[in-house]
Amino acid sequence: TLRLHSAAGISEEQKIIYGSFAVGEHACGHCVSLGQAIYLPQLQTKAPPYASVIQQLGLRCYAGFPLKIRDQVLGVLSFGSLSRETITPEEIELLTTIAQYVAIALDRSSREKILTATQKSLLDHTETLESKVAERTARLYETIVHLESFSYTVAHDLRTPIRALKGYCSALHEDYAEMLPPEAQRVLGRLSHASQQLD
Repeated sequence: TLRLHSAAGISEEQKIIYGSFAVGEHACGHCVSLGQAIYLPQLQTKAPPYASVIQQLGLRCYAGFPLKIRDQVLGVLSFGSLSRETITPEEIELLTTIAQYVAIALDRSSREKILTATQKSLLDHTETLESKVAERTARLYETIVHLESFSYTVAHDLRTPIRALKGYCSALHEDYAEMLPPEAQRVLGRLSHASQQLD
């Protein structure tokens, strides 16, 4: 569907009436379906069937230029006259150039909108990602603090009975080493060495 973007020289009511129509309908739609410029001189005396709307508008001549970028038609740029029967070849050439510049400007504008939307989406994604990283870092730090506290508690709780074991081994060795048979002394020595390593 083609929609009227802007117009001059026609009434507000006409802009509403002719503001939207299908590709292939009327002169603008015919221009799009052909994919090439159309020029219609002396419209009030001779006109193809698809030119009835521009005849009703009172135009005496009409030129329509498809706004094309890489075989994609973005719209139509139309010119007409209420007083002249023809448009000169030099004017057609100038209007062709203007249509090319308008097509380039529309394409650039469209690409800039897409780029801006993509950049915004990327920025939003980056902010979300940074927020998640910060949140996970905080949770990781909290977990590390809990683990350090846990490991300190475990180490403290394990060292207390180990020190008691070392103390008993030392007391047993000092007080009863001579009374113990050689095998018991070896067991006591191993027990003392193992508790020292564990501490």
